[in-house]
This record gives sequence, structure tokens and C-alpha cells, in this order.
Amino acid sequence: MHQTHKSVLEGIKRRMALIVGSGRINQYTKGRLAQTTWEGDDQEENTRVWQHFGFRSLPPKGTDCIGICSGSRDKIVVIATDNEADLEVLEGESLQYAEDQGKVACHIHLGQDGTITIRADKIQIKNNEGKDLLASIKDCLDMLSISKTNTGIGPQSLEPFATEYPVKLKQVIKNFLAG
Repeated sequence: MHQTHKSVLEGIKRRMALIVGSGRINQYTKGRLAQTTWEGDDQEENTRVWQHFGFRSLPPKGTDCIGICSGSRDKIVVIATDNEADLEVLEGESLQYAEDQGKVACHIHLGQDGTITIRADKIQIKNNEGKDLLASIKDCLDMLSISKTNTGIGPQSLEPFATEYPVKLKQVIKNFLAG
């Protein structure tokens, strides 16, 4: 092969290597911009981390990533990320999780058998006004457990439903929320 052809092919090879590359997220600089390191120790200060529509995350520092660019690393964009979280999924399953200092803090697992498993220290189901469903249920049970009905002999508890069931259900919810 002629020296000219070899140098042209080397140039094309270098250019192709700059289009797609693997790297690592070092830290976030502003919003979805991150400082990243790429093959050959190229460091970029303002790498944009793209996400799918309807999904937002900031992968932790040290997360491996794949980036694409137009041949100039100063315009590289992260299109995929992966880290070494120890969570197993089977073919066809999906898992969304959050990390805190390298440990899985919580996750939602969509199983192939149709189950949805949510694991978290605290679960909140809120409406657009910020009201929490589980707290509202607890408040209703508290009111029901102290409610009275007027009888011929005076106010009486709503036996046994209002005294036993709310207390039992309140305990079940408390145990569930405590983990």
C-alpha cells in the first residue's frame, strides 16, 4: 500500500474513532452538562447528557458512557450510560433505580410475570396539590377510630368496626411504611 493511501486510511480511522467513543462522567457542571473523560484521556467540560423524552436522571460520578459527535470532541453528546449497580433483571423486564453514594437507594421493578415491585424507605403517592394519599388514609382511620354514634344511652363507639379495624389497618400501614 502506498504511503499516501496508508495516511489517508489512518486519517479516516482517527476521524471515525472521534465520532463514537466510550468515556466516563466525572461531575456535573450545570444542569445536564457534565465534565467527561474519553478514550485517550480527552477531557471535556460541557458534555451534554441526553435523555429519552419523559425521563430525567443524573447518573452518578464514575458512570460509564457512550458519546457521539461530529468528529470534534468539544461537541460530544452522551447518548447512553451504564454503571455497575448490582440489580438483576430477566429478559423482557425493566428496572428503574436511584443510587445514593454507590448503593441502590430505591427501585421500581417491572417483572415479566406482570408484577410491579417498589422498594423504598419511604413511599409517597401525591396529587397535583401535594396531598399524600397514604397520609390521608391514615388521618381518616384516626378519625374513624375515635368516632362516636349517639344512642339512647349516650355517645358510643362504632363497635367493633370503628375501634378494631382502623387500629389494625393503621398498624399495618405503619409497619409497611417502616419497612
